[in-house]
Amino acid sequence: MFYPGKVLKLAPADSREDKRKMVRESFQYHFRKKYAKSFVVSSIPSTINEKVDLKCKQCGQVTIRRAESIVKGTFSGNCAYCCLHDSKKTENPRKKLKNILSKNFIVDYLSSGDQRIKQTIIKCKCGYHLAASYNRIINKSIRQQCPKCGRDVFKNGK
Repeated sequence: MFYPGKVLKLAPADSREDKRKMVRESFQYHFRKKYAKSFVVSSIPSTINEKVDLKCKQCGQVTIRRAESIVKGTFSGNCAYCCLHDSKKTENPRKKLKNILSKNFIVDYLSSGDQRIKQTIIKCKCGYHLAASYNRIINKSIRQQCPKCGRDVFKNGK
């Protein structure tokens, strides 16, 4: 209801171009802040729902994301291709076992037969062979010492 003496002021309506300019500025700010180290953007979006092509600087693969995920920060910032094919994450099982076992034990045999039953045999310096599954050794759920001589199986007695 309108009362005499009070003037009702309406805010000027933002034009469509002003809104697009705000979205572009917001996108550029958030992209530079969080994702510019890993990706190159092909074009700046004009709406929040527009899809953007992001090219990975490391591998060159193109990832498609919505501008909204970059502005809100819900995009993880990791290239899916690099995550799957990262050589650092896929460590050789034999090297992994050597890092876990103490210097008194060596990996004698790593079976590649039946996928359900993968037995790994580790050998103590005293000559005793200890058989366990690869997962049990990685999770350190086998005995802590050699049953014959009592030497610690894992590094630092862990």
